[in-house]
Amino acid sequence: MVQFYDPRYHCFNFPDYQLVPTLEEYAYLVDLPVLDRVPFSGLEEVPKASAISATLHLKTSDLTSNLTTKGKIQGLTSTFLIGKANTCKNTLVFESILALLIYGLVLFPNIDDFIDANAIQIFLTKNPVPTLLAETYHSIHHRTDEQGGTILCCTPLLYKWYTLHLPRSYLSKEKALYSEKIMSLAPTDVVWYNPTYNIGTIIDSCGEFASVPLLGIHGGVT
Repeated sequence: MVQFYDPRYHCFNFPDYQLVPTLEEYAYLVDLPVLDRVPFSGLEEVPKASAISATLHLKTSDLTSNLTTKGKIQGLTSTFLIGKANTCKNTLVFESILALLIYGLVLFPNIDDFIDANAIQIFLTKNPVPTLLAETYHSIHHRTDEQGGTILCCTPLLYKWYTLHLPRSYLSKEKALYSEKIMSLAPTDVVWYNPTYNIGTIIDSCGEFASVPLLGIHGGVT
């Protein structure tokens, strides 16, 4: 699928149509809203132990003594968090720890068995959708620039996004290669819009940047 990505226009350029992932679509896929606040930029300070402990409902002293550094970045080991989850008797604490583990090991993995400060910061802001979309673009751009490599963490989300635009008749063709399905589609075949995305607000800017490619493209016209 990445072979159809156009790095200049930041979209997937197919023979007769163009597609681009949107914030609304990613929010729908992960069932989380896009909050009206500045998304994670990577320039934030390392979260303080007191802020992490308050969110996880754990003792600050516990967090402080278990914060460690790997790959020149601070964070928590999955062993520590899983141990806390296994021994806690409070449902709220268990769910909070489980959520952080998902952020660090599934959504924003960096180092094996380690939840780094960036994943923790995104978890604390409770606004992961913009970062997930940015990760998708960044990974594809990096692979395109390097002319090779593997896209890992965002692949399932990207795959789910694209299949939402395929008509059911094409999804049922199990023996057909996806490259064949893509090449045979016409603009009239594509599922352009799902009514479930309609939340009353169309996101067409990001902070101070207006007219960014956050809306689906049809025939080269936004």
